[in-house]
Amino acid sequence: MTSVILGVGNPFCDRTTHINNEFLTALEFTKGATISETNPEKVDHSWKMVPNKIHDEETLGGSGTNVIKTIAHLKPSDSNRRCALLGKIGADLRGCKIEQMLQQKDILSFLSKTDGETGIVNCFVTPDKERTMHTYLGAALHFSPDDINPMFFEKVSHMHIEGYLCFNKGTIKKSLAIGKEKQIPISFDLASRNVVTLFKHDFIEMLPSLHYLFGNQEEMEALTGFSDFKEAADVFSFDQTIVATQGSEGCWVKHARESDAVHFDALEVTQIADTTGAGDFFAGGFLHAALKGEEVFKCVQAGNLAASYVIQEVGAELPLEKWDLLKKEMLKI
Repeated sequence: MTSVILGVGNPFCDRTTHINNEFLTALEFTKGATISETNPEKVDHSWKMVPNKIHDEETLGGSGTNVIKTIAHLKPSDSNRRCALLGKIGADLRGCKIEQMLQQKDILSFLSKTDGETGIVNCFVTPDKERTMHTYLGAALHFSPDDINPMFFEKVSHMHIEGYLCFNKGTIKKSLAIGKEKQIPISFDLASRNVVTLFKHDFIEMLPSLHYLFGNQEEMEALTGFSDFKEAADVFSFDQTIVATQGSEGCWVKHARESDAVHFDALEVTQIADTTGAGDFFAGGFLHAALKGEEVFKCVQAGNLAASYVIQEVGAELPLEKWDLLKKEMLKI
């Protein structure tokens, strides 16, 4: 019987390029910030201004989408597991492109459509690998509880929710309610420190419903008030797995049915092109192994391996041959 790993989160078309600091200054962008627009022409304009672009391809992006596509690519050939994505796109060419990319990755589309344009993200990477996002949310703004049909959850064996959905009022609450009713294990990503700060009360309220929680050190600190993850780990339930990533310094994991947090090193990568998507790929690799019932150290190895591949590429996507190599390497864990 087929089981479905469901991602709840809005997909975007991503464009990633390297730029210098002067480019950001000319646009009056703060380095490291996310600049959101209500007019897609402004996002297209900033992209056209980039001189000597090496990459001009639009790829499949979005926080939850990146996690799901990683799990989908790592699926064993003899597995009856399918991945699916629930969110919103526009009834435009980019929306059609996203559905085509999902189909190519064997991901079921539970996406609803709205009049207007699909969201797009320009990711500008400076020489220090800092990412500045220029974003048009578009259709993603209109994702609502009405788009979440309980029928989508019929064969779901695991659900992953992205924290950015806090901006889509009621969508997380309804997803959690259906998950609880159907006894579906749930993983959740904290999105960003800014999102945690804005919605801290909501996040704390939903914590008891979560089986896995992913976030970086800054996000965990914003949520718990503790900079030391060993202290922060005490905030969470004994039955939850909590993962706090620290980039090149590795990660801390408080595993379910354990009280203490354990530190794991990251893989050493000498040629880093761009860290976009590293946390999403880590979560995807970790969950891939966890869903197979692997021990926590193997889950971390799988997360590290997936993250190590994406940071050697520009953008949060791998060429098909790299996906194949990653899948083969995963079999050795």
